[in-house]
Amino acid sequence: LFCCLTVPLLCVPRLEQPYISANMQFFQALSQCRSLRRLCIISRNGTFQPDAVMSFMGTCCDVIMCHMFMGETLVACKNLQQALLQSFLTERPALNVVVYPLLHEALAHIIRDVPLVHLDEITLFKSRVAEDPPNLWW
Repeated sequence: LFCCLTVPLLCVPRLEQPYISANMQFFQALSQCRSLRRLCIISRNGTFQPDAVMSFMGTCCDVIMCHMFMGETLVACKNLQQALLQSFLTERPALNVVVYPLLHEALAHIIRDVPLVHLDEITLFKSRVAEDPPNLWW
């Protein structure tokens, strides 16, 4: 999270590592990036602390997208997603939250409901290495 502290205009991080521990310390550091608008965490074996996520979302009031695909149980993911939506959707009508186990067989059905702008720009599960930049030939 060093980049968040040195790049204050970071607003759309996508963090993809196999063993992310999204605990209170992690989210306290991330909450220093006051310009955050969207967050995507993809971690096959990663864990999260629900209270830490709730605190982060309460601190970073401009976050309108929170996607977390982790190694947690379906029950833990659904409980966190429901808590986030209940707590923040009223004050952030554009809020899009998806918290789901990364390796769950129903994930493809879940991401169908994600707004295309979020899915295409940040959440899509593919590498963009060696891909032509947008508007390269315009």
